[in-house]
Amino acid sequence: MSDKRDTTPEYLRGRRLTARNLEDFRLCPQKYLLSLSIRPADTRKFIGGPAVLHRATRAALVECYRNGGPQELALATLLESFEENWEGRLCADSLEESQLHARGIEMLTHYYQAHHDQPNQTIAVGLRLSGEIEGHEFVAVADRVDQDESGLITLLRYKSGSSPPGAKTLAKDISAGLLLLLGSMHYAPQQCQSAIYALRRGRLTVADIDEVQRTRLRQQVVALAAQAHCAQEFPTNQGQHCRWCRSRADCPAWVSAHYQRGGQQ
Repeated sequence: MSDKRDTTPEYLRGRRLTARNLEDFRLCPQKYLLSLSIRPADTRKFIGGPAVLHRATRAALVECYRNGGPQELALATLLESFEENWEGRLCADSLEESQLHARGIEMLTHYYQAHHDQPNQTIAVGLRLSGEIEGHEFVAVADRVDQDESGLITLLRYKSGSSPPGAKTLAKDISAGLLLLLGSMHYAPQQCQSAIYALRRGRLTVADIDEVQRTRLRQQVVALAAQAHCAQEFPTNQGQHCRWCRSRADCPAWVSAHYQRGGQQ
């Protein structure tokens, strides 16, 4: 008889998975494994300027909508919140810090001016959604949830990067798909859609997810979750992504390569 036993780490079984967990596993199983136990201090080392900008702008807008949105708050209050959440010391250098800080002020100012006179349709802010899909537990967060006059629910996330995806590309995104799946369960029977708001472009993009694509996304997240929950080996897939990996310091492949190069970056 075979003595093969399940050697999957206990803390991986039945774990609630985020879209980032699924994307990490698909990109590099070792990254997925290490990311589950990474220390906050190590995470901060690899945040980088763009992520600092995103965190500060997102936090400011979430706080703004918790207090009534641009329709109720002054621009100065929104910008003060940005300053409180700005962690410039995590940028690469003073030049990057200065440039990204100015960009954050500019994006939030333009956002405020564009939305100050619009009706506020927001029904939830920073909403954490969780649910079970085919025996696997998932979790996702909507930065903002809007509902229009027809009852249509928009589950929205902010994006501060310079190249937001189009509707077709967004429809293939695991994060957008999982947000839609969980949001549709939470707000059933209301119709839902997943979207991003590109702060730099001042543009809302709704994921073009029809029923066929929704089924594909559901199958994809379930398949990745099954693989992640049952994995007994976590190989490293090396590539350009290693340079920005938040788990790099603990990765055996990176450490080995680092020492082979004589300890030089």
